[in-house]
Amino acid sequence: MRRTLLTLVALLLFAGCLAPSANGRAERPGGIKVLCWNDHFPKKGHGNIKATPEKCSLYRRGYDYEAAGAVHMRKLKWKHWGDRSTTAKGEYAEPMDVDDPWKPIEVKLKKPVERCGHTVYSKAVFHVPGVDGHGGFPIWTC
Repeated sequence: MRRTLLTLVALLLFAGCLAPSANGRAERPGGIKVLCWNDHFPKKGHGNIKATPEKCSLYRRGYDYEAAGAVHMRKLKWKHWGDRSTTAKGEYAEPMDVDDPWKPIEVKLKKPVERCGHTVYSKAVFHVPGVDGHGGFPIWTC
């Protein structure tokens, strides 16, 4: 009886450690995140380190102004978050179109790296539906 009880407890503990998360993957401590700049530009404070952000502004690493490379996104719906790469569909700001400034976008985050005590994605690739090709850049990581 005691042996059966110990076996049952061990199985429950083992199953609990490997329980999948809501997206069907085993959770990793800390998980992979991305550095978003929703309130201020890089170098003027700290970005928001987020997992599966619905809203995120990404900046080209090394630059702190928009003309050098910034993509402001919202309504992001992620797939495969926490994998070596993750993709989302959402909208990006196109400020030159004053009548309809939000356009559809697809973004792929990849190349997780360890920075400042977190694992974060370090590269973004963007694709705008209806436009040939794609563009991307290394993003701020810390």
